[in-house]
Amino acid sequence: YKGVDRPERIRQLFDQLVDCADLPLETARPLALHLAELLLMRVSVDSRVDMTIRSQGYQSFLRARYLISKHHTSLTKIEEAAILCGLSPAYLSRLFNRFGGEGPLKFLTRLRMQHAADLLLRHSTNVQETARALGFTDPFHFSRVFKRVHGLSPRAFLKSHSDSRWGRSGQTF
Repeated sequence: YKGVDRPERIRQLFDQLVDCADLPLETARPLALHLAELLLMRVSVDSRVDMTIRSQGYQSFLRARYLISKHHTSLTKIEEAAILCGLSPAYLSRLFNRFGGEGPLKFLTRLRMQHAADLLLRHSTNVQETARALGFTDPFHFSRVFKRVHGLSPRAFLKSHSDSRWGRSGQTF
């Protein structure tokens, strides 16, 4: 069971396989074959997952994702994120693509635009103030990035959220 995250799952399948000896042969044989197949699949899957979780690369990815999440408001470029994480930009990209399913720039941009949405909705900042707060010198560029992430321009995003919070009479639900 060495290298397997939850050995009790394997043990349970093995015990069921052993219990097949107490069944009639016509029932035991097909059941034992299926259980043996499940047992081999479980060992294969669990050991791969465990190796991925414990690998140095995965640990580096988790650390980088945490640092980027923690400092996303002050980061504007992947080079800055790589320096913060103590990694090269190329290695950071490989880690994110392998373990995160998206590149680090896309991850950082998504976090920054979620923060932008929060500023717009909860803190009632306007588009120019929000753009400046996130380090955008051009509010039009900010609007294009915001729209790429949220599917709506900042103004349309605000309007859609204010419309959903107010009834026809102007009162909240």
